[in-house]
Amino acid sequence: MTIERLLSPEEEELLAKQKELSDLQEELSQKELDCETLRADILAFNTIYQRAVGPKDSEISELKARIARALYVLNPIEEARRQADAAEEAAREAAEEQQRHDNAQSQDGTTPPDRFTPSESLRDLYRNLVKQSHPDLGSDDYDRKMRNEFMARVNQAYQRGNEETLASLQDEWETKDPNSKKNESIGDQLVRLIRQLSDTRNRIRNLDKDISELEQSSACQLMRQSDEDKERGIDLISEIVTALEDEIANLTQSIKDISSNLSDLRN
Repeated sequence: MTIERLLSPEEEELLAKQKELSDLQEELSQKELDCETLRADILAFNTIYQRAVGPKDSEISELKARIARALYVLNPIEEARRQADAAEEAAREAAEEQQRHDNAQSQDGTTPPDRFTPSESLRDLYRNLVKQSHPDLGSDDYDRKMRNEFMARVNQAYQRGNEETLASLQDEWETKDPNSKKNESIGDQLVRLIRQLSDTRNRIRNLDKDISELEQSSACQLMRQSDEDKERGIDLISEIVTALEDEIANLTQSIKDISSNLSDLRN
């Protein structure tokens, strides 16, 4: 007859805490997945949007600066000078922003997708890596720092939809064996689990805030509007570009009119 050893109260508490942490890890991994998926989707949409709209915005800013400077020449008062200076500064900022976007695209060397649509296998890999390597599960400051750096690589690979890299990171993590605690007493394990539970709950709360902020961002709102319009057969970005092109045409005509006035003034 086999006699089963009764668990001590400490061992029972340890098992209960381990189960609680395991459940929280499931919730955490899904929250991290939701947050990174939304972030990557917004980034993909914003890249497409900026590629279509950015050059038009930059051109409009430049035309407005030319108009403001010409108006100052026609009426050289202090207020007109301030407006001209402000318009030229806005044009410089728009041109620099567009240049940064163009540089980022050329350095990346890939054509961005219209939207971020991760496969289920990619999502599973990401969830598993979160459950294993999340910084909140670190045993000390060094472990948490190492995990934080590792998770940054995981997030980057996920945002790029690179399943091969995520699989490689999964293999790499398994060789690290950071959770080897052979000499930990039950008391030490309980203390560690209690801290991990607290950190994980805090992280879940912060993720809820992060997701809410992302959903309320102007970029996300524009993306959602684009989705709704697409269902009705409307291309929001194309409509915005058309409106900007109309504005460019109007501003160009204004420059011609002002140039004509300047010519009359010189004559």
